[in-house]
Amino acid sequence: MPRIIIDRSLDDDVVAAASELPKHWSFVVRGDDGYYETDFLAPYVMNEKLAKRLEVKIDNWIQQYRNDDGILAKYQWLKARWDASKAEALERIKKGFNYQGPHNAKGGPHMD
Repeated sequence: MPRIIIDRSLDDDVVAAASELPKHWSFVVRGDDGYYETDFLAPYVMNEKLAKRLEVKIDNWIQQYRNDDGILAKYQWLKARWDASKAEALERIKKGFNYQGPHNAKGGPHMD
């Protein structure tokens, strides 16, 4: 799974947009290399069935490519990113944020 990085020229815009949202409502994460990237793992973490499926896939990919260092590094990175996303989700859940339905930018239930 490739990551989608956000051009550095938009860093100030990303920070400004994020400052308008509650901490538990992230849409980007900052990678180890300093680039902002879309938080593409959050939807998987928020759904137990999807989370389990993705975790099995990642583990299978690591096993499948264990002898190919170039490809293995990609899936080891994904595993580390996945573990970080799960840990962040647990923090959000501890704060009382419910992922099980649509939410508005304030973190409350979405009202139609």
